[in-house]
Amino acid sequence: MEFKVLRRTVVLECYANRVAGEALRDIVEPLKTMVSEMVEYALKHNASQNTLHRVFYERYRREYPWMPTRVIKGAYRDAVRRAKSFRERLKKGRAYTRKTKG
Repeated sequence: MEFKVLRRTVVLECYANRVAGEALRDIVEPLKTMVSEMVEYALKHNASQNTLHRVFYERYRREYPWMPTRVIKGAYRDAVRRAKSFRERLKKGRAYTRKTKG
């Protein structure tokens, strides 16, 4: 069985100075952490976007007060989509991981 590697790259075209570049880098790591935690929760509890908001929003506002609200809300959408996609692939036998519900 041959596995395919999927890599995602985001290309942003903008005129940014060093400060703007650092600001973007400061958002990337917390965003990865947030999405990862939310995906785990969504898979375990079959959570919707509203559920993720109730569970995580206040915590992330306290933890990352400088993070724009739209970024946190975007993380919900991304996490729900990823969890749904994983469940669909799992049903079709195309998810190559040991993660399952529960």
